[in-house]
Amino acid sequence: MVLRGVVGSALLLLFVGCAAMSAAAGLPSGDMRDWKTYRIEVGEQFIQFAIPPNESPDWPKIDIPKKIDLTQAGIFNQVNEGPKLLLRFWDYRTSRYAQVYGTLRASILLWYSDRELRSVADLQAASDSNDVLMVTRDIVTGGNPGPKDPKRYEAVSIGGRASLRVQHKITSPHYIVPIGIHHYLTVSVDADVVRSGWQEDANAAAVAILQSIKIGSK
Repeated sequence: MVLRGVVGSALLLLFVGCAAMSAAAGLPSGDMRDWKTYRIEVGEQFIQFAIPPNESPDWPKIDIPKKIDLTQAGIFNQVNEGPKLLLRFWDYRTSRYAQVYGTLRASILLWYSDRELRSVADLQAASDSNDVLMVTRDIVTGGNPGPKDPKRYEAVSIGGRASLRVQHKITSPHYIVPIGIHHYLTVSVDADVVRSGWQEDANAAAVAILQSIKIGSK
């Protein structure tokens, strides 16, 4: 019994030490005190979210827009894909040139739907329809669409909206979030970190990003 208590205490100290190392290195965790909040106007709606500072400079990123005019011509391409609202990466390592133990990724992408989005079933149909369009585009342009990735859908709530979690068999899940009758978002927040302590921090940061999302009318 005493030995079990000693081992438990040692593991607790190890976890705390790793978490403290992550915080000291300025890596994202569930602590949102120094996070920045963004608010983007999309048509008559707004999308708000918070993200950590100190993103990795070794990954591509986009400038987060303040406003998107849905009436502007050409903002959606032939597969109904629109502007990126968010694209950020955070590498978990002790310094710029040290070994990377994994990455936290966050992206939000705007889409147009030909069909009206009035239910969760409509969201699934819009997602499946766009998958077909993207495969068709790849074939026409001479690309390789690759094997079809089976998907499983789960109803969830994101930003106060009835949404879908799309779980792929071979890739990370993402979320389909409606923001109007003909528009929706795909939200992807993926924490792939292998080092103990940092892995827990990255998972907590991913959850915090998702929970920070708010959607409403202007």
